[in-house]
Amino acid sequence: MIEQAQAAARDLERMNTRLRDIIMAYEQPKGTLGSQLKSLSALISGIAGNVERNEILNLDVSDEALAARVPASQFHVILSELVRNAEAAMEGREFPQITIRGRIHKPLIGTRRLIMSVEDNGNGMTENVRKNATMPFFSTRGGNHTGMGLASIVDLVRCMKGKLRLDSAAGRGTSVQFDFPLNRA
Repeated sequence: MIEQAQAAARDLERMNTRLRDIIMAYEQPKGTLGSQLKSLSALISGIAGNVERNEILNLDVSDEALAARVPASQFHVILSELVRNAEAAMEGREFPQITIRGRIHKPLIGTRRLIMSVEDNGNGMTENVRKNATMPFFSTRGGNHTGMGLASIVDLVRCMKGKLRLDSAAGRGTSVQFDFPLNRA
């Protein structure tokens, strides 16, 4: 009984931390995303250190993308939520793999964009789950999961004037790609 209470307390603390991170990402005053910039490299290093099974995390990020300065709070929430979702989707897989990809797109005319993706070879999503995955409070995991992860990611990407694409199929894994404009500075 005591062990169950301790496990429940740990779950609540973990949920509280995740929700606090999401709220902090939204609390950045409008027009000040640039005031809390960090290199993408530093953010990925911090997130990679939290992966429970480091051997499953692959990085395919260009040097130019690693040097890009990105809104720290928002990117931390986006990448950590996507990696956590990928980890959960790979339960039972013999050779689980998560890959974080990143590159800079430089059009001849217009703004440079950072294009990122988090991909896994997990269980994937059925068509119905994929259609609902970005809806607030939708979760297939039950228990102590709020269903706010992907919904928050969609909102944060929009706030950064970015785009998000979710590609998944049952048994094939999932890829979540997002991009957003980079300032010239």
